[in-house]
Amino acid sequence: MNTLAVGTKNAQSSRVATRQPKSQVKSIALRVFIIGLSITVSFTVVAVQLIRLAVIGQNRQNTNTSQTIGEFYSRPDIVDRHGRLLATDIALPALFADSHLITSVDETIESIKNIFPELNTTKVRRALSDKNRRYYLLKRAVAPRVAETINAMGLPGLGFRSEPKRKYPNVRLAGHLLGYVDSYNYGVTGVEHLLNRNKGVRRVDHATVNTASPLRLTIDVRTQYALERELIAGIKKFKAKAATGVLFEVQNGEIWAAASLPGVEPANINEMMDRSRRDRLASDAFELGSVFRLFTLAMVMDLDIVTPKALVDVTNPIKIESFVISDENPFAGKLSLEQIMIRSSNVGSGILAEATGSERQHSFFERIGLTRAINREDIKTISPVLPKTWGAAETVSIGFGYGIAVSPLQFAVVFGSMVNGGISIIPTLILQPSNRVFSKQQLIRAKTSSRLRDMLRQNVLDGRGWRANVVGYRVGGITGTADLANDVNYEGNSVITSFAATFPIDKPRFALMITFFDPQPKGTKAMRSAENTAAPVAGEVIRRVAPLVGVEKRAEMRG
Repeated sequence: MNTLAVGTKNAQSSRVATRQPKSQVKSIALRVFIIGLSITVSFTVVAVQLIRLAVIGQNRQNTNTSQTIGEFYSRPDIVDRHGRLLATDIALPALFADSHLITSVDETIESIKNIFPELNTTKVRRALSDKNRRYYLLKRAVAPRVAETINAMGLPGLGFRSEPKRKYPNVRLAGHLLGYVDSYNYGVTGVEHLLNRNKGVRRVDHATVNTASPLRLTIDVRTQYALERELIAGIKKFKAKAATGVLFEVQNGEIWAAASLPGVEPANINEMMDRSRRDRLASDAFELGSVFRLFTLAMVMDLDIVTPKALVDVTNPIKIESFVISDENPFAGKLSLEQIMIRSSNVGSGILAEATGSERQHSFFERIGLTRAINREDIKTISPVLPKTWGAAETVSIGFGYGIAVSPLQFAVVFGSMVNGGISIIPTLILQPSNRVFSKQQLIRAKTSSRLRDMLRQNVLDGRGWRANVVGYRVGGITGTADLANDVNYEGNSVITSFAATFPIDKPRFALMITFFDPQPKGTKAMRSAENTAAPVAGEVIRRVAPLVGVEKRAEMRG
């Protein structure tokens, strides 16, 4: 599973869904389905104190012990940006047997079977009957009280040793980010996988205290909790299948919170294997619809295809090849670039994309980072799915967000670079020194970025983003509602809704991306739109997290 934090060992596979549009063309449908999770077998870690119990009636110094039971890894703690604990090593007793010292195989099996009914007695009997087998592992991660009970039985040949186990005190909080470890305490996915390269990770044959410096993340536990609570509330309210969200600084790329819900508990292998709980934020690609309109507007202004004061006649639908593109709410007349965003005009966006042309559109998207995956040590996303043929029809449909599929995280990062003055963003989960030097690119002109911010602000004041407005924080943003495709075509009754926001708009510090998958709230079809789902949740997130991330509330005048 690609995760927000770190790529895993196995590559992703995908499927692309297509259809011919009906009354409103949406180009070639693209919908990526990521198959499986790159996961190895693990087990639940129980929160307990360090415990080491004596071996009954045997010498624990036998040199074959570590070779038979296995070699483990001692790992440094993982903490948030303020030092709050996210992951740590604990020690749990593991029960093993020395068949050479067992006096009654039947009595031993009967006794431990009552405590661990899931044991394979046939396999255990065969192992314990082999007098040449000195050490046989019976059960890992034994609860301390259970270990004490077994110890009190006084059964010859049974003993315990302490093994390191990973503990996540916040359970599912930031579960996809953290990833998980295998039965030897070795990181498999997420930040845990990245941590394997840390010098503080040591091989051990029993649990020890790891004194290495903790790995400090950019995540803030309080902000992460607030984001996840609002997403959970939104899923419940809108009866959505899933939701994602990410909040990051647009100047240095530090991610303060990121979530894909339903979440996962890193210590629960069943949840990690559950496809319904997969990481949709970074590991799935989707056609996101109208939020892509922002890139079309940035493109035509930055490439001087039209002037910022240009008017576009959207009276008639666009007819291109066998496709007809119209607006949900047709408008007879001309719209400004700002009005094209506010009215979410497919016709207006399509005309602008058509005027730009396929070659220049592709080149612009490549420049701003929409045609290749984010592939860094601590941040990886699935590769975008691009049209096989980038022709005239594809160019028009991409203009309003169909025909190209990206992960919500990748969209958010590029969105951030559109509003921060046009500077490229390097997203990160690892807290860096405050004086580190960034390698930055000017993706679009600062003047273009400023004009986009003005449009985004007006869209929150007068357009479909009005439910995200939070007085005092000067929010700007854009909505997107797109048909959600299955393996073959659009289902017709499922949508994906998004809201991309930045605040404060006059000097952006943060970008926020909220996405809901297949919301089914009560009421009319319009109630499923981003205006009524993603936007209000984004507003609530901003209301909760702004004080936590240090954005001061200010009196403001309209505009």
